[in-house]
Amino acid sequence: MLTCCSLLLLAAGVALAGMARYEMERGRLAEWDALALPAREARLVVEVSRVFVPKPGQDWVSGMGRVVGTEAHLRDVTGQRVYFSVARAWPGAEAEWAPTPGERLRVLGVLTPLPKHPDTMAEGASPFDGYLADSGVNFRFTRGQVEARVTEAGWYQRWLEGMRGRFSRTLGAGLETERGRALAGLYRAMVLGQKHELEAAGGEGRKELFLQSGTMHLFAISGLHVGVIALAIDCLLGVARVPGAWRFLAGAGLLWLYVAITGASPSAVRAWVMAVFLMGAWRLRLPGGSLAALTASAVMVLLIRPLELFTASFQLSYGIVAALLLLSVPLQEALSARWRLFAWLPAAALAWWQRAFSGMWRFVLGLGCMGLAATLVSMVAGPMFFGLFTPLAFLANLVLVPLAGLVLTAGFMSLSLGLLPGLEWASVVFNRAAGVVLWFMEAVARGEAALPGAFFAAEFRPAWAGPALLGGLLAVLALGYERKWPADWRGVAAPVGFVVLVLVLWMRFTTLPAS
Repeated sequence: MLTCCSLLLLAAGVALAGMARYEMERGRLAEWDALALPAREARLVVEVSRVFVPKPGQDWVSGMGRVVGTEAHLRDVTGQRVYFSVARAWPGAEAEWAPTPGERLRVLGVLTPLPKHPDTMAEGASPFDGYLADSGVNFRFTRGQVEARVTEAGWYQRWLEGMRGRFSRTLGAGLETERGRALAGLYRAMVLGQKHELEAAGGEGRKELFLQSGTMHLFAISGLHVGVIALAIDCLLGVARVPGAWRFLAGAGLLWLYVAITGASPSAVRAWVMAVFLMGAWRLRLPGGSLAALTASAVMVLLIRPLELFTASFQLSYGIVAALLLLSVPLQEALSARWRLFAWLPAAALAWWQRAFSGMWRFVLGLGCMGLAATLVSMVAGPMFFGLFTPLAFLANLVLVPLAGLVLTAGFMSLSLGLLPGLEWASVVFNRAAGVVLWFMEAVARGEAALPGAFFAAEFRPAWAGPALLGGLLAVLALGYERKWPADWRGVAAPVGFVVLVLVLWMRFTTLPAS
């Protein structure tokens, strides 16, 4: 009884501490909330922290930053996080100018307070407001004009910007034809996370295509990308015979450079933290396993950025990785043992072709288990975050996720060789090979999205149901993992039954099914 009470008190204490930390991080201005102050013209000095890359030809650019200077009557806004949108043309600006993280700009525009909890379900509401609120942003600054650059970004940020441009050019080498430029845009979107390139060079409609096919996650720098690049870096360091501890440090450093050059998006930084904890436990032979490393990385991320907990990318990335560890891995082990090929022969007696078939069979089982675990999470997360229910995404991901790994590997080799003088031709070879794979991937996604019932517009009602049900699914998976359900039929029946019940009771279609 004492233990139960202690656990309840601990849970209540953690919840209260989290609520207090949330209020401190949001930093809401009580006077602005109480008086519902309207939008107003304002002159601010904004320190840029993140830039949303504009589309080619777009005459404005947006991003997020922090107010570091204001006029006297707005001094209480100093220190607030702000979303800004400013014109690209201003006196002294270079052609196609875009701000660099770290620089400070003096801007004139319209400052609008955001509600603390935007109702993104209301008619005419913007889901982007919900994203901004979850990121701790309290103000929008729009219709802005840059008056001057107060301070430039540091040398490190300028170097990252230069490397980003160099990487972008490297991935386009050998893809200069009209069709090649469209594939190069797809290539850059996948390897560098430049999603604005999806619709470049005649690729209009690609964003909607990959959303409808349930494969848009392939173009967000996250666990898949960082994992593939981490493995490639580790292999190169292994070929160079770098010893354990130095191999870990060098791998973590090189992997961070990749994350930083691609823009250090929150999902990429989280994936880097996860990869570093996993590599550290493996290379340094520390106690603990994958679940411990995942938990430690989540705690580290939340200690640094507590508001990440409320973002869609945090919940989706950690939810999928947790499902893979809790369900996919033990289920694959159980199925491989139960349905082992050539089970009547000892492993040492298998011929080479029998070992090859066994390896391919285990690979196929692994793909199926990974697809099942990821699909269970996406079935709940899709309506909650994207307003889409994609029942056929499982089939598309079974094909496209392994192919995306090939594209990322080719991109890593192209970028690595492109840095070495005289080996530009090798980058062209890898780029063209990746282009063939990307052409096939786009065809698969287009075919899957065209099938009847491939996607539906849907949402959860009430709004709180989505997060609660996602947490409930992870609780079911954790209970099954602890009781070793993945080794029998309950490992599949319990989570699948839970998701089906959730969709029947709380999901509501908002339009007729698209064919």
